[in-house]
Amino acid sequence: MWARAQQSLNGEQTGVDQRDDRAQSQRPTPPKNIKIGNLLWTVELVKHVPGAAEFYGLSGRTCGSRAKEQGFCKVNNRIYVEAGLPLNQERITLLHELQHGILGSEKSDRQATYHQFIYELSPKLLEVLQENPDLYVYLTAQEKGPSSQGKD
Repeated sequence: MWARAQQSLNGEQTGVDQRDDRAQSQRPTPPKNIKIGNLLWTVELVKHVPGAAEFYGLSGRTCGSRAKEQGFCKVNNRIYVEAGLPLNQERITLLHELQHGILGSEKSDRQATYHQFIYELSPKLLEVLQENPDLYVYLTAQEKGPSSQGKD
């Protein structure tokens, strides 16, 4: 899998979700789909994150079954990230939302020790990265062109 990700970094076609190879000067975009366990999640960059009005500073949302039941989202298995964030913040937000998808949003309210959290997350995060080499490419790609200076 990592070889496929490296091939993608080198500009070779891999068969992985390749966006429309926009102009070389544009910044990387997140993969459209990310597999978490046996579910395929869709990632969307949006102007307004669903439910953001209820939570100050919300720049992302994971829409699983619980968020749908609570009325925050209309669809299931969707990750929304606010468009227009600096690239590093966009990546951090996506990783934050991925952790909700990996662990399940119902665990967000549960008290856990720091070590328990890391113990549960580590193997699942590794699996997500192994199953989604295009995610690795997005997270590690450099912006190209003069517009990339000073954004992060």
